Amino acid sequence: MRRRDFIWGIAGAIVVVPRHVAAQTTTKTYHLASLTASSAYLTNSPNIAMLLAALAEHGYKLGQNLQHTPYGADMQLDRLPQMARDIATNKIDAVVAFGYPPAAAMKGTGIPTVVAFGAGDPVATGPR
Repeated sequence: MRRRDFIWGIAGAIVVVPRHVAAQTTTKTYHLASLTASSAYLTNSPNIAMLLAALAEHGYKLGQNLQHTPYGADMQLDRLPQMARDIATNKIDAVVAFGYPPAAAMKGTGIPTVVAFGAGDPVATGPR
């Protein structure tokens, strides 16, 4: 009988004693691109700096878990569709499109999140 009590005691201790559990840390780096019809907005440009500061408040920090890749067509709008395809093939997670032409170019890429600034109404223009 004592052996049975001992085994039950050990089993109870295993269940009751707290175990050290380490939280899993995510090592995913999110890739953000910016697309503009003019020259590329680098990380130190006012628009991107403001965006990155807002993202940092929510835990997305450049160099830690966030990477920014700027794209700019240098006012050659015929380059935008190819840039949009390049963004899609580079596995970018989200795109900030500045203006209507970049937003329109991003519509058919399949990127899950496209944020458009100054693009009019991209929903009303329909899919491309």
